[in-house]
Amino acid sequence: MKDKYKKELVLNKRLDTETYALITGLARTRRMKRDVSMLYVQGDIEANYGVEGEFYFEPNDFSNNGQKIDDSILDYNTPPGCQPDLWLFWIPANDGCSLIWEGPDDSDYILDWIAYLIQKIFEPREYVLNGKFQILTEIGLETIEIKDNHIVNNGKPVVLDEVLLNIMMKRMQHSNSSNIKGNKIIKMEMSPDQKWAIEIEDKDGKIVAVLSRVINGASLEPFKIYDLD
Repeated sequence: MKDKYKKELVLNKRLDTETYALITGLARTRRMKRDVSMLYVQGDIEANYGVEGEFYFEPNDFSNNGQKIDDSILDYNTPPGCQPDLWLFWIPANDGCSLIWEGPDDSDYILDWIAYLIQKIFEPREYVLNGKFQILTEIGLETIEIKDNHIVNNGKPVVLDEVLLNIMMKRMQHSNSSNIKGNKIIKMEMSPDQKWAIEIEDKDGKIVAVLSRVINGASLEPFKIYDLD
């Protein structure tokens, strides 16, 4: 469905060349889970490829939308890290002073991508987003407002960490089989700011996801438990 509701978010300053190229590169390439060690073998050993190659893109493959198969790809159909989808439709404006949504209005990932970009790219580089737009959901139009990198959805504040943790939990739930037996931690992921952790655990053959707070950078304090069976 073509987007009838223009979505543009204003930045506090013009994107520098590196950040402009990064976001453009992510938007022009299929986001795929990769083996970072293989990326270092194939490319720049000093590059920051992020978690599972989340910041990787190959400009020479733009004509193929970044879909060239190589040995670094671990999963062609799974995005890396906390990226919510295989495709990013937020792109920098030509002047580098704003972001524009160029995807469908009914995309499930409009807000998720904003949360990701703020957490992983904009805040670490001291960029601040502001703007307001509407998205089309199953229950109708919702109003999204970004105030100094804080997201408000229909008047309710959105916790960015929780958005990214929810992305991670859904992906972990999808990737883990429920036939693993024994009491053990199957997988654990940390939030980008290292304040939260998600563990997929097998408790006597029952698969659960445990959301925990990270205390003093070391110990975990369980907060919520979700039944994945």
